[in-house]
Amino acid sequence: MISRIWIINGVLAIALVISGVKIWDGWHEKPGVFSEKILGSDEKKAKPVKMTPEKRLDGETQYADIVDKNLFSPDRAPAPPEPEGAEPEIEEATTDVKVSGEKVVLYGIVALDGYKKALTNDPSDQAVQFRWISEGDKIGNLAVREISEDNILLTDEGKSYRILLYDPEKAAKAGAKASAKPSADSHPQVVSAGTPPRAAEYKPSAKQDSKQDAKVSAPPDTEDQYETVDTPFGKIRRKKK
Repeated sequence: MISRIWIINGVLAIALVISGVKIWDGWHEKPGVFSEKILGSDEKKAKPVKMTPEKRLDGETQYADIVDKNLFSPDRAPAPPEPEGAEPEIEEATTDVKVSGEKVVLYGIVALDGYKKALTNDPSDQAVQFRWISEGDKIGNLAVREISEDNILLTDEGKSYRILLYDPEKAAKAGAKASAKPSADSHPQVVSAGTPPRAAEYKPSAKQDSKQDAKVSAPPDTEDQYETVDTPFGKIRRKKK
């Protein structure tokens, strides 16, 4: 009889031969060719990586302004202001500003805590006799640029017109009349109206005389007519009943 050890050794030898053949075939087998669609179906394409260029150090000339212009230098002065654009010429005290052949008239101004309104006429709209305007509104071809306490400023194509609330000529005439001196011949005149009449004497009526007599004839109060009473607030004096 063949022992079990030889049977086991024979099985192991057969398995070893089969494994060696498999390894030999796998080692010398050529790799298969697969389509790109199959290979890339489940794989995600890698995103390209951006390469940042290396920063180069600037030369010393780039820092010359910082070295020359010292912020803490005692001789440091502020930069000169930039010239502003030339403002349009303003015609002061203009009273004959016309729109559509009709003069623009300023009737009144309301200015209170940032609220500014001006009451004018509107020659461009004949249906409106009076109109309240604000800064930025237009009267015909004129734009309302500014509203002050006693005037408004209108602009049109680079020109500005200021309309006054009060006529300066009338104000000057009124001031001249008020400051006019009296002539030398004009002296204050005293008008005598005669002696003033005497005040009418007051005579009391009969009823008033009787009341005064009753008050005088009433006898004064005496000590016997009063009594002292103790109360929670102290002693008080009252008239006997």
